[in-house]
This record gives sequence, structure tokens and C-alpha cells, in this order.
Amino acid sequence: MKKTFHTALNTVAMLAMTASLSLMTGCSEDAPNNPNDPIVVEDTFDGTYEGANTFSVDLIVDDFNDPNTPPATGTCVGNISVTVDENGLIEVVGNGNCLTAANAASYTLEGQVGQDGNAQGTMDIVFNNRSNVVDWQGTFDDGVLTVAFSGRTPAVGTIEIDWDGDFTATLVEP
Repeated sequence: MKKTFHTALNTVAMLAMTASLSLMTGCSEDAPNNPNDPIVVEDTFDGTYEGANTFSVDLIVDDFNDPNTPPATGTCVGNISVTVDENGLIEVVGNGNCLTAANAASYTLEGQVGQDGNAQGTMDIVFNNRSNVVDWQGTFDDGVLTVAFSGRTPAVGTIEIDWDGDFTATLVEP
């Protein structure tokens, strides 16, 4: 009788400890116990994101070695379309066009998204038939991709272009 009582008491204590552990960790008895088991993360960024007239970049074309020549400035506003594919690495690809008062630019971007929703990559802005590659950083939040980018690229001789821009794109097709 004494042994049965201790066995029943141990069983109750084990169940209480398991329940306490489940409450503290959010795990249940059915959860895998192997720390090498993969963690399954829901696909939350897949889809097509678009922004109509949300792409904006300010550019300064300047001979930074000649203080007597004033810089040319412009703003380019346009559309952006971004596709996110979480098959394997989470890849971001996008493109669009924008217009300044005198010129047009096209742009493509590519990069990756972390599981935390932070994204980064490079953007190639083709302006006056010249490729200009700048870095971008962004975040995904509630179906909206928000991106900022900036950089300086060479133009001709000592003339360089400063780029400073951003865009938002909203999930339109998951």
C-alpha cells in the first residue's frame, strides 16, 4: 500500500511539473523534444506588392571637385512592383519607372528578407543609359513593404550622382 501511494504521488508530481513547464514555455506534451528538429515558420511575406507613385528619389548631379559649378537636382517619382518568393531563401525582386522634368529612369531591385521582416539588397537605377547601383534596406509590416535607399555613383569624369529615395508597396496578391 505504501509503495502504491508513493508511485501515485510521484505520478501526480510529474504531471504537475509537466503542466507547469508547458505553461511556462508554451509547449505541450505533443511538441517535439528534439532541439535539432526544424522550426516551422509560416510564410508571411510571399506575394506581389505594388506602389503607384510611391517610388521617389531625389538626385543631385554635381562635380564635387568644382565648387563654382552649381549642382543639377531633380526628383523622380514613379511606380514599383515587388515580388517576394519564400521558396528556399526569401528573395525580393522588383522593377519600375519614374520621370524627372527632363529624363526617365528605370530601376530593378533584388535582395533577401529575414524571418524578422527586415529586408535588404541592391537597386540598379538606369538613368541616362547608365547603370547606378545603390543599397536599400526595408521592412515588411502588415502587408506593406517600406524601403529606403541612398548612395553615390560616378557619372562622367569627376561628376557624381547622389541618390536618396524611398518607396512603399502594398500586398496586392498573396
